[in-house]
Amino acid sequence: AGYAFEKTENYPLTVGTNAQNNIIKVYYTTDNNQTKELSYTVEYYQNDSLVSEDTQVVTEVVQLLQPDVLDVNKGDINTLDKYYGYRLKETIPAEIPSEIATGSTIKVYYETDPNQQM
Repeated sequence: AGYAFEKTENYPLTVGTNAQNNIIKVYYTTDNNQTKELSYTVEYYQNDSLVSEDTQVVTEVVQLLQPDVLDVNKGDINTLDKYYGYRLKETIPAEIPSEIATGSTIKVYYETDPNQQM
């Protein structure tokens, strides 16, 4: 998986007295047409309640042999002022990572900010 047949050498095999001639070499190259989709999710919470309409799913298609890890664009994750009247409580994981395993979830929690009054 992840590779494509390229060529063979010394095929068909002609058996002789020289051992070097009795080897068939088969070559494969990376097949960029064999891909997989990786993704992670960013969830936002207000006072511990999921705001489902703000959930982000980040996806990337990569070659099949690539690791199941994605780069995280920290700038796309709002940890400052997403909701009026709320302040950042915490994120899980505590520090937004630069890379994350496919299937993982980053959770951003906001709580009511008593200093932001109408």
